Amino acid sequence: PKGVNPTWARMKPLVRRRQIGELMAQAAAPPLQAWLLLHFGADPNCDASRDQASDRGLAHRLDVDASGPLLVGKTLRGFEHARKQIAAGLLKDYLALVHGSFQQERGECRAQIDTSPYAETKR
Repeated sequence: PKGVNPTWARMKPLVRRRQIGELMAQAAAPPLQAWLLLHFGADPNCDASRDQASDRGLAHRLDVDASGPLLVGKTLRGFEHARKQIAAGLLKDYLALVHGSFQQERGECRAQIDTSPYAETKR
């Protein structure tokens, strides 16, 4: 996608970290593929992050309606395996770690996880 430079995979570590900082400081949200390439592109074992055809290893956004997790393959083999799992029907279970205590031992929460936009929280 626009904003991803394939030469980032060949940057020295300090220059790569500086580029990540510049991406995160942009007003517009950078593409996730840019972060994947900058973070994993220099690792010879992470070939999917350098492969534009595999969308830098981005296999699937598991919960499109939420801010949910992403499934990313760092290797081309891992990427292909993840894609096959999605096509076969992936069962999604989530574990939440929370701080505090509940009145009941078991229950169901239907509240939103977080309503803050990323720009406000910078997490």
